[in-house]
Amino acid sequence: QGLFSGLDDFTVSLWAYANGLHWDSCMLFAGTDANSCLFIAPQSGAAGCLRFGIYGATGNDAHVIEAPSALPTKRWVHVAVTVQGTTGRLYVDGIEVAKSDDILLTPRQVGDQVTFLGRNWAHPPFNGRLQDFRIHAGALSAAEVAALAR
Repeated sequence: QGLFSGLDDFTVSLWAYANGLHWDSCMLFAGTDANSCLFIAPQSGAAGCLRFGIYGATGNDAHVIEAPSALPTKRWVHVAVTVQGTTGRLYVDGIEVAKSDDILLTPRQVGDQVTFLGRNWAHPPFNGRLQDFRIHAGALSAAEVAALAR
């Protein structure tokens, strides 16, 4: 509790090794409940892609950044999300793979009474390992994210 409570602009990064993927499992989940949260899912959405999402109180105001594909399996992958103002970027192995200029919520607004790594409330746990989980106040630059991925 409280990891994200003071943040507007931020960066989250982690290393993940997926043995396999389960739809809507989470590598990171933080929020007040299942409808007011932020998450990183290795396979989610209609297309089944790696996704960062942040939802408000009703779950109807979802703001997402979606990679072109799901999280790779059977190897270590660095995943990072940066949000600065309304611009969010999703990185895989230090390379920007998706961007949205419509991230209208912040962790401060959705709350973080619970924070889980490798699971959430309603879906199977992440099938793999996580390491080097980091939260940064402020959005790191592309060069700084690339350095984390080395």
